[in-house]
Amino acid sequence: MLALLVLAGCGNLAGNNDEDVTYTVAANGGPNTATTALTFTFGSAVSGLTAEDINVTGVTRGALTGGGETWTLEITVTITANITVSIARNGIESGQKQVMVYKTPGTADHIPSDSLASALAWLDVNAAAGGEYIITIKENETIEPKTLSYDGKTLGVTLTGGNAEWIVRLNTAGSLFTVGSGVTLPLDAGVTLSGLQEGDNYAALVWVNEGGALVMNAGSKITGNRSFYNPAFIDSGNRYGGGVFVYHYAGTLIKSGQSTIYGRDAADAALKNTASFGHAVYRYLSWNPSFSDVYNTTAGPGVNLRSLSDVTGTGGWEQM
Repeated sequence: MLALLVLAGCGNLAGNNDEDVTYTVAANGGPNTATTALTFTFGSAVSGLTAEDINVTGVTRGALTGGGETWTLEITVTITANITVSIARNGIESGQKQVMVYKTPGTADHIPSDSLASALAWLDVNAAAGGEYIITIKENETIEPKTLSYDGKTLGVTLTGGNAEWIVRLNTAGSLFTVGSGVTLPLDAGVTLSGLQEGDNYAALVWVNEGGALVMNAGSKITGNRSFYNPAFIDSGNRYGGGVFVYHYAGTLIKSGQSTIYGRDAADAALKNTASFGHAVYRYLSWNPSFSDVYNTTAGPGVNLRSLSDVTGTGGWEQM
């Protein structure tokens, strides 16, 4: 009888109940303070837990301390992210939990990825409010239209070519990037955003929604978005070919240095110089926009095109 009782106790190393012990996990730190530890709170006392029992993605494990119902795992964080945590221990609930961790503030997060597409997919899961992320493009890529929007979080996503020139090309009709509210998309030197290799499009290559921002730094380019006339798309509001569409007064386009929007066209020659097609930048001011709100001239370095009253200069924005 005693042997049977001993075996029953060993069958659940986390406690004396037949049910697996549940737990919660919390991280210290925040947007302005680095995370240094994860705290595990168990529904009942556990014993003998080791750091190796705890699986964490994206951070480095340190020492595990504590006992009973509360344990603390030291961690080193290199990128602000929503990480996955699980415990591989008999008697403790299985499955994955997620918790937000924060790196030391003041430096950008370089997303570790072999491709732009996979880096953007990573952001969909891991983006943290206030994060500043850098994606280094390593080759020419063709991707689907992508909306950069992260559940109301405010963050920046910088695309850089490193020390090379790379083209990110649209693979189907739509906007290559739609910049959502709270998101800033800087394009650094070496990055060229390009329209469809074949066929016509119905939307601006980059669509900047209210509360979003596109920043074109020196050496970045937006090109090759050929537009066409289709009443069905106009009726649904998707009528803006060309380089960049900026929504209302709260959308922002900042052109800094020798960045360029060029090489757009309209499938119908009669549309080349109309407001909705073929232009470099289109500012949508209301549901009945004035065609005079089309701008295809250059702003000087650092000019914030949120204020478009005195945009002057030549080059940079290609004349149609």
